[in-house]
Amino acid sequence: MVMTSLREGASGGITKIILFGFLVLATGGLVLTDVGGFFRGGVSSSDVAKAGEAKLSLQSFDRTVRRSLGNLGITPQEAYQLGYIDEMLAAEIRNLLMRQEAQKLGIVVGDERIARQISRMVEPLLQEGQSKQEILDQILMSQGMSERDFVNAIASELSSSLLLNAVRAGFSDISPVMAKDIYKYDNEKRNLEVIFVPHKDVKNIAEPTDEQLLQRYQVRQSAYKVPQRRDLVIGTIDTSTLEKTLEITEEEMRALYEQEIDAFQLPEQRSVAQAILKSEENALAVLEKAKEGTALQKAVRSVTGGTGPFRDTIDFQKEGLPEALREPVFSANKDEIVGPLQTPLGYHVMKIVDIKAPRTRPYDEVKNQIKAELNQIKIADQQFELANSVDDLLAGGATLAEVNEQVPIKEDLVLNITSFGSDHDGKDLLSDYAEDRDAILELAFSLFEAEFSPVMELSDGRMVVIEIDKINEESFIPFEDVKDEIAQGWKNDQRASANRTQLLANLTNIENGERSFNDIAASHGKKVQKLKNVKRGEEPAEPLDSLALSNIFNADPESIIMSDTSDGAALIKVTQVSLPEKIAPEDIELTQETLARTARNEAISTYVQHLQNKYGVTINQRLLDLAYRLEDQ
Repeated sequence: MVMTSLREGASGGITKIILFGFLVLATGGLVLTDVGGFFRGGVSSSDVAKAGEAKLSLQSFDRTVRRSLGNLGITPQEAYQLGYIDEMLAAEIRNLLMRQEAQKLGIVVGDERIARQISRMVEPLLQEGQSKQEILDQILMSQGMSERDFVNAIASELSSSLLLNAVRAGFSDISPVMAKDIYKYDNEKRNLEVIFVPHKDVKNIAEPTDEQLLQRYQVRQSAYKVPQRRDLVIGTIDTSTLEKTLEITEEEMRALYEQEIDAFQLPEQRSVAQAILKSEENALAVLEKAKEGTALQKAVRSVTGGTGPFRDTIDFQKEGLPEALREPVFSANKDEIVGPLQTPLGYHVMKIVDIKAPRTRPYDEVKNQIKAELNQIKIADQQFELANSVDDLLAGGATLAEVNEQVPIKEDLVLNITSFGSDHDGKDLLSDYAEDRDAILELAFSLFEAEFSPVMELSDGRMVVIEIDKINEESFIPFEDVKDEIAQGWKNDQRASANRTQLLANLTNIENGERSFNDIAASHGKKVQKLKNVKRGEEPAEPLDSLALSNIFNADPESIIMSDTSDGAALIKVTQVSLPEKIAPEDIELTQETLARTARNEAISTYVQHLQNKYGVTINQRLLDLAYRLEDQ
């Protein structure tokens, strides 16, 4: 169990207990028990995806996520909530597939080409007095990558690019003539005359017979299906009194302090005030003034006109500083000025304000922290002891009411829930269990009536058991209950049919020369509406809809057609067709680019789908969700 693992993990340091617990939950606890079968399908407990023979570990993917998000000011949790994590995973899977296919096809990129590519990447970042190697070192430090990993990534990217370029090659050029014709097609405009007749204008529809309504009900009976619904009792173990009954002794706290003494040791620290400037020239000017005795903040203001680059005193451990700053800062004496030192952030001028020797935090300083952690572990252990008691009692045939006499249970009755988590009217019945709705529903719809689930731990730490109180099997709404609704639908269909029939007859009269377009409009009590410059592909104005627009642009010039509209039907005359006469060269070029890009994207999408079918792709979405949900808890 999670809390047992937490307790056993204490030997790794008191500050690691909770982190260890999260790690167990994210990649161990649920994997070992395979609750709900979340981890089946060929993906291991530490892999978020598998494409063919290649696996994408959570650790590797997490590094990619953090490198990508590092300069955007977005945390992985925010990216997860916005859906970016899934997009990034899809991109990584595509890269895995491409790399495998490139390797299988024997595509190998030589060292010389890799070196040229890295040189091209670094060159735009060069500044006077800097070498390419120095720029590369800055890139690697900012990305948290080793040089070997960087070179391998470039090599892999180049081989994949060669493959992608081969797929794109057939769509690199679109002829100007074709682009011009397509531009004209897309920008065609038509002027129309329209007689619009809503279906509701049709009157004198006869009342349907019961036989007609019953037949309609039987034909469309699936529309009146009521899915299986279940009445659940979600019993939550009440742990509110546990903390009040806990007792943590001084001896326990002191014993854990002695056991975990290494965790309370603080290395040497340096209290540092610094200025981070964009140019080396300003940094040298600030350094000179500071060495002359001017306070660092005043020196920054004197040189830059403001104090924005100044950072007040902060305590640093050696490993907490960028590599370029570590030795200079930790080899300097108190009150010494250090710099300028360059990092990807800029040029640092630093003053050593104080030097704090290594020390062990005394017991009294960490006493409350130890007590809180022991308190949490004991509560968790008692929670699981209660959960085991509930499981044993239910397995022995006890009811929830009988269990409640020994272990306090809060019962939540959920009536008529469907497998979607809502009632028949669509109301969400599991809003209080939003994070665990899928697991609860899967469990609830796998049990029989009067059966209990094992106790399960929710994402917020609550321990619950589910009882199936009643199963309401799939059924249909009785005919009498929906008779009026069916009758209204029948009348609406009759109105629409009669309206279309009448307009088709009117169209025949016009084609035979028996009546004019204006006469037909007058006979319906309507005026002919004139619509100008209706453009292909643009959302049409009412009363037209997308179906009518399609019919209009398939009609011959000067012809009259009948078409359905959003809530009626219409006779439509095409009075004028116009195509763009003068097309700017940039419009043709843009059309060429758009057509080529669309064709390339479709080709790549089709090719990637082919690779997915060829190699097979499995995603461990549950592990991915757990990893990014848990980290901010």
